[in-house]
Order: sequence, then C-alpha cells, then structure tokens
Amino acid sequence: MYFPKSLIHSALVVFFVSSFFNQLSAQNVGINFNGAAPNASAAFDVDVTALAGQKKGLLMPRVTLAERMAMSPLLTPAQGLMVYQTNDAEGFYYNTSTTNIPTWVTLQNNNLIRYDQLLNPSASKLLSFGGNRALFTFEGLTTNSAFNLSSETITSGVLLNINSSSAAGVASANTEMLKIYRGGISVNADHRAIGVSSKIDHQGPNSSNYGGYYDVSGATINYGVFSIVRSGQGFGIRTTNNSTDEGNQYGVFSQKIGNLINSDGFAVAGSALGTAANNYGGQFTAAGGNTNFGVFARIFDKVGYGVYGQNSSGDVGTQYGMYGEKTGTNAFGIGYGVFGRAINDGAANFGGRFEASGATQNTGVSATVDGNGYAITATATGTGQGIYAETVGGAAMWGRKNGNGGSGNIGVKGEAIGASSINTGGFFLASGATNNYALVVPSAGGRVSFGSVSSVTDAVLSINDGHFQAQAPFEPTIQANVNAGILAGSAISSISSDVAGSFSITGGSGILNAGLQATITFRKAYTYSPIVILTPTNSSAAAKAVYVTANTTSFSLFFTSPGATNITYSFNYMVIEN
Repeated sequence: MYFPKSLIHSALVVFFVSSFFNQLSAQNVGINFNGAAPNASAAFDVDVTALAGQKKGLLMPRVTLAERMAMSPLLTPAQGLMVYQTNDAEGFYYNTSTTNIPTWVTLQNNNLIRYDQLLNPSASKLLSFGGNRALFTFEGLTTNSAFNLSSETITSGVLLNINSSSAAGVASANTEMLKIYRGGISVNADHRAIGVSSKIDHQGPNSSNYGGYYDVSGATINYGVFSIVRSGQGFGIRTTNNSTDEGNQYGVFSQKIGNLINSDGFAVAGSALGTAANNYGGQFTAAGGNTNFGVFARIFDKVGYGVYGQNSSGDVGTQYGMYGEKTGTNAFGIGYGVFGRAINDGAANFGGRFEASGATQNTGVSATVDGNGYAITATATGTGQGIYAETVGGAAMWGRKNGNGGSGNIGVKGEAIGASSINTGGFFLASGATNNYALVVPSAGGRVSFGSVSSVTDAVLSINDGHFQAQAPFEPTIQANVNAGILAGSAISSISSDVAGSFSITGGSGILNAGLQATITFRKAYTYSPIVILTPTNSSAAAKAVYVTANTTSFSLFFTSPGATNITYSFNYMVIEN
C-alpha cells in the first residue's frame, strides 16, 4: 500500500512527540546524544558527552540589573529562581525568599565574595585579591554593627591578624596597616565619634587585661602610640580609670626599659607646640583621694631626677624651668605648690635642688607668698639640712618678703625642733675669701633681733628675753708680765672665748712695778684691731686704776701703780671688732 510522503512525515512527528511526552511523565528527564538514561538523582539531566564537535551549554534567562529589580513582587513565591545579570555586578543570582518579594543572592565570581561562604564556611577560606582592592559597603545600616568577628573558643590565638612584610616603602609616604576614618557633620548635639573602641572584660586569677597593646621596633624612630588632634578642643591621649578595686590604679602607665648607652630614655614625653595662649607639655590632675599627687615620680637606681624641668626659650618674658601652683581653699589642710622629698641611704639627699646661671641676676629659688605664710619652709630629719644653698658668685640664698603683713614680714625664717643633741635654726658659714662674713646686716637693712620678732629700740642688734653667748672650743691664753712680780699667777676661765670671758692675775714676790701686767692672746686673729671692754669683778680690781690696749691677735692689761704681792685682781672682758 502506498502512503504519501506528507502522511509519513505527520506520523513520525506524532510518534516522536508522543514519545517525548511519555518521557516527561516519567520521574526524571534526560537530554543527551547517546540514548543514556538520565541521572537518577536529577529531575532534569542534560548530557553533552556524546555530542560531536563543539560542546553546548545551558543558557539561563538573561536580565539587566534594572530588570532583575523589577521582578518584584513575583507572581508566586519562587525560592530557587535563577537569572543571569548582564551588567553592573554581573553574575548568577538566585532567590532565597519564601514570599513573593525576592531576596537575590549572588553566586561567587571573580569580583564578588559569596556571603554564604563567609557565614558558614565548610573549610578555612583564603581571600586573595592580588593587586585588587576589596570593598565592603553597608549603606542603609544605622544602629547595628556592620561587621562582627566573634569566637567563644579562642584561647591563645589572634582573632584578627593584619600583617605586611613589604620592604618597598615609598619615601616620605605612610604605610597604614589599619585606617579608620569617620567623617561627616553630625546634625545632633552631644554626639561622640570614636575611631577605635576597645573593651576587655576578662576575669581570671593573676590575669592582665590590655585595652590596647602596641609594639613597635626596628625603625630609626618608633612610636608606640602617635596621636594628633587637628582642630577644636581636645586631648591627644585621654585615659580614664574608674576602678574602685583595691591596689594601685593608673590612668596612664608608661614604662621605658632596655639598655641605652648614649641616648635618653623617656617613659613619657610630652610636647606642646603652637601659638596657643598656654602650652602644656603635660597636665596632670588628681582629686578625690585622701592624698592626691598631680605627678608622682620615682627613680630606683643610678643617678637620676624624679622630676626634671628645662626651659630653653630665648623669648622675652618670664621663663620657668618648672612651675608649681596650688590653688583652692584649705580650711584645715596644707597646700604645696612644689613638694620635694629625698629619702635614701646615699651620700647626699636633696629634697629640691635649684640652679641658676648665665643671666645678669641669677636666683636659684625665688618664692613669693601672698598673705600669711612662708615663701620657703624646709624640714630636715637626721643629720640633713633643711635648706642647702650654694653659689659661685652672687647670693647663695636670698629671702625677701614684700607686702603689708598684718603680723610682720619675714624674709628668711629658720626653725629647728626635735629631740636631738643639737638643734640649729640657722647655720651660716663663710670662708675662703679675703674677708668672710657669715652674716651681714647692712646699715639700711634693719635690726638683728634675738628672742623676739621685733625690737622696741633703735638698736641694730636686739636681744629680747634671751642671752648673748659666745662659745669656743678652747679659751684664749694668758701670760703674766714680770711687772706683776716673780712667779705671778694668771688664769682665764674655761668658758671664755675671743669675744667674752673672765681672767685674773695674782701679784708675785719681789719688786712689783706699774705698767704691763698680763697679755691675753686670741685663739683666732681679728681682721681689724678690736675694742676691749674691761669690768672688775672683785674689790681689789675695782680699787685699781687700769687700762687696756689691743691689736688683731691680743689685748694687754696695764696698772697705773704697782700691784701687791699675793693679791688677786679679777676682771670680765668683752671684745668687739671695730
């Protein structure tokens, strides 16, 4: 039987179509070129293994960014729906939303990092970008943390490690391992912008917490922390310690260790430069404690300074190497502008040492008191000096009190109290010069008063309710003259000195003559011939007419008539250098 070709073609089409739909109604579908059964795990299996020539691929629906964003809402929820975006961030996107509002997630390509691989990695991941940058943006985020790193199992490792071993640093440029920038202008008041915020709240026995730990080395100049404030009022570094626990608490603790042969080491160095009203290299404030120290400095060994101040300015005006000020009202307390204390079993201890040189007038210490008080008060325990002043030219110590003091003005006051063998309120020594004066009161300098803060007379030297005492380790010597007779006696009391004392002569045997009777030689020569005041202390001496002569080394006693054998003549004397 003959069938037209058209009928044959129609029958073949019906056969293949019916066969195709029979396969579609099966559990899975396969498209291949070798008649193999589809993969049992796949609902739809495309196999091009047996395809001759160039292989073929599966072409997904292609959309632009605008077209993909316009696919919202979907007609029905379509979780797993996939498209390929052809512009902007090109790549495959699939929908993970179970609603008709899609949530598009990108598959990884050369430019993008898959979020799911960062969220739930199956193994350690290496993000390598070569010479390209990785940019993370969180536009639209307001109050939540944009990027979080956390670990509940870390013991001794590093949660975030940023490192570089580059040896190709560009001259006069910075290599910044971590750069944090917060810009913009806040429209709300009382807002704080923090570049780095660190909080460590770890507890454990004998443990240490560091909010920040910075370690630098190897360069010509190394900065553990370098901080700049470019405008407004601010602090280069500000630290606060709110702990109320027992033990030492430090707002800032800085330590310099290591061996320095020819260099200086600074635990803290403060530098204030600029045209401000006041520049402070360091400002330290302490309040609220039983005892508050603005600065507490300690040196443990070698030669050093607890606090060292230097001013190298050559500008006009008052310059201070160190300036200390105590302000405020103390009802029952004591205030110190500067307090220095030296305690040590050393050769010499100085609570404060002040040195000035090079100017027309140099003052080691200049102290001013407004109101009742002491410009300088010094206390020494043991065998030390409350104040020790030394100068090469000029005044070793100079005290001046200005103002109208209600109870009087005192330039220098010295007081020694305590249960020691000897207490000396003031000790003055001058030696080595042609003329040495331990204490000088000029003609217009007022009076010297002992026993009272004031004198009711016009005398330059006033002793009120006290005694004038002259002491010497050895008394002067006395020698009787032959005019006093053979084996004439002479004696001077053991409490006598070159300034004052008592002596006696006793007439000897033989012929006694008028004239020189005895010579008293000073232990120490006077610079100028002194005046000798003689007072008889018994009736024999009172009845005798006598006179004295003196030079720088001795004074001599003369009788106008001969003395008598075995008669003792006793006198007191006082010597004043003219």
